[in-house]
Amino acid sequence: MRFDEIAAKSKIVITVTNGSDLQARFLTKVMRNCQEYLMVIPFKHKGLRINFSGKNVKIHMEYRDNEGRLWTYRNCKILLMKKDGLIFHKLLSPMTVGIENRRGGRRFFLWDNCTVEIDGIDTPIYTKIRDIGPEGISFVIDAKKGLPLKEGTNVKCIFKTNQGDVITTEAMIVRKEALEKYTVYGCKVDNPSPLFTSYVAYQERKNIVIDADI
Repeated sequence: MRFDEIAAKSKIVITVTNGSDLQARFLTKVMRNCQEYLMVIPFKHKGLRINFSGKNVKIHMEYRDNEGRLWTYRNCKILLMKKDGLIFHKLLSPMTVGIENRRGGRRFFLWDNCTVEIDGIDTPIYTKIRDIGPEGISFVIDAKKGLPLKEGTNVKCIFKTNQGDVITTEAMIVRKEALEKYTVYGCKVDNPSPLFTSYVAYQERKNIVIDADI
């Protein structure tokens, strides 16, 4: 979807990171689409208006259209603006068209311990889950282990939640990204269990901060 087609009164979510790990997510409402930027209800935390600045800060915006498709606009910029004596946030995007997210919606960063069982390998790997979403999960493998996995490989991810539940999820590797210290393997979960789905919903409630009156 085009950035200038986002309708007024739409709800949007922004993800603010330090360039790597998730920092925070915020929900607000679009007051006006001014074509080159969105005028939105100010993002607040604990009643205080947020100043989006700092070293390595990156801001990505998510918008879900009327057909349920999720669009991402990366590397946005948020400034303060005044209109009719009121303070708003101005959200600018370098992308005129968003990226359609086909991985089942939002992702939530965890960085929790997990065990990964891999088809064709007898010994399980003890590593970290990077993020989860409604239909996907990703984990990392230390680059020093030298264990390149191919797309299409079936895996089983096992991890324990803070509530003490043990979640076992079968998935298939659909993408991989080599970083400096580790490789990220993104997996598609075809048949998420009720426990997995419930945990994703819990992460969504926990990670989205709703302070604006919307």
